[in-house]
Amino acid sequence: MRSSGGVSRCSRSSSTSASCAVRRTPSCGPVPPRRTIKRDQPPPYPRLKEVMSETETQVLATPAGELRPTDDLAKVATALKFFRVMAIIAGVALLILCVELVLHYGFHNEAMSWWSPIHGVLFIVFMISVYNLGTKLRWSAMRMVGYICTAFVPVLSFWLEHHVGGAVGALLERAQRER
Repeated sequence: MRSSGGVSRCSRSSSTSASCAVRRTPSCGPVPPRRTIKRDQPPPYPRLKEVMSETETQVLATPAGELRPTDDLAKVATALKFFRVMAIIAGVALLILCVELVLHYGFHNEAMSWWSPIHGVLFIVFMISVYNLGTKLRWSAMRMVGYICTAFVPVLSFWLEHHVGGAVGALLERAQRER
């Protein structure tokens, strides 16, 4: 027998090793036994509602995000304000960067060459604001990355601020009414 990747393999053909008690694949390697679950058997994990208390099951979930009764709405509102301000600032910064690029490459004018590093810092702060709001609303990582990518297209961050700000604002109002 030879070993490959931690699984033992037999060098004989499957017809000569038919007397082995271990179930083998066509290449004569042992296969772990299949796990069978009977239909009337309960799942191997407890049901979710049995584990969670009543207050934890009252989750307010909308396409804008997810809030639980234990979440601090004031912190979410502050994160939303920070996000809205940074989305507008990032949009204006990108438009100024476009002007700087036209001046630099179109007219060979270095008058605004100082703007690129400032734009980079503002973009990083915008990414932090997306992460801050996204973690409070339990957004997926792909959703946060998608929102960050809107800052690469001029004017799209203004739309994002309007879209997310309205949806999350409505979610916060609904959560405050239900409390």
